[in-house]
Amino acid sequence: MRCILGLNKCRRAAFTLVELLVVIAIIALLLSIMMPALQKAREQAKTVVCKSNMKNLFLAWRTYICQYDGKLPPATTEAIGASYWDVRPWPFLLKDSLGESMKDVLAYSGFKLTGIFRCPSFKYAEGLNVPWYVCYGMNKFAVGGFDFGTFRGYRKEPQIVSPSTQLLFAESYVPYLPGYGIMMVSGLGRGNECSFEYVNFRHNNYANVTYPDGHVVSKKESDIKPDEYPGWLYKSPWGWPTK
Repeated sequence: MRCILGLNKCRRAAFTLVELLVVIAIIALLLSIMMPALQKAREQAKTVVCKSNMKNLFLAWRTYICQYDGKLPPATTEAIGASYWDVRPWPFLLKDSLGESMKDVLAYSGFKLTGIFRCPSFKYAEGLNVPWYVCYGMNKFAVGGFDFGTFRGYRKEPQIVSPSTQLLFAESYVPYLPGYGIMMVSGLGRGNECSFEYVNFRHNNYANVTYPDGHVVSKKESDIKPDEYPGWLYKSPWGWPTK
């Protein structure tokens, strides 16, 4: 009798196939609800790291200005008249200010880029040449030193008329070369406004951007989308806005 009762109790404690399937279905449902939230939280963490990278780039930019009596580092030395073979991009110019991040600088074609030059949300292509590892671009026009028509690129910090709205750095990429970064930005790639120096909205359709006053924020495309070409160059955040 005891054995029979004990056996009955054991049978009652076991899961039936239907109960097991219900439990599995509940777990699957919970995971489907939680996964988007977890992915969003993970992307938010990457966004924080990315903003920290861009803040450090800003600090290096400021250090360069202090070291060179208010002169602005150009997006590349082409903007200040360097010949083709002597062109150097802004990461090379900021090497002394960037410390450990640029300790392996050898030449334009040979520097190693890690740490603050690499966004954790950017998926790099295999076997990239070193310059394409930079996934943060300096605004090419005005702040970056390049001219456009009769408008001349800035050479000194006081020329920046609106440091809280003129773009300094933005997340960048080459859209037709997946996994390639680019060291300059000059628009969003709409129509004829630029060649391939695009802003990359890689954090849940937001891009981190840095301004000359030092603040770093996340922006949607609609927040920084230029007007019709070439009018966008004369307005914030892109080119030569007036107060």
